[in-house]
Amino acid sequence: EAKQRCYQVVQQIIAEFKENNPSIVCRELLSPGTATTNPVPERRTEEYYKKRPCADMVASAVRIFLESLG
Repeated sequence: EAKQRCYQVVQQIIAEFKENNPSIVCRELLSPGTATTNPVPERRTEEYYKKRPCADMVASAVRIFLESLG
């Protein structure tokens, strides 16, 4: 029963995240509409990290999670 409730909560969190963000897949969040399977990574420069939305995506997920706690 507890496992089932946990699954339901996770599904609700995922659904809300998808409402606020274009995807739950990291690659798609990082490059919406341009995701490729190119095995050659970009150079890790200061500019590279400035354009990454990781912190915003994590903040969004944390906010949704905390709201789910009630």
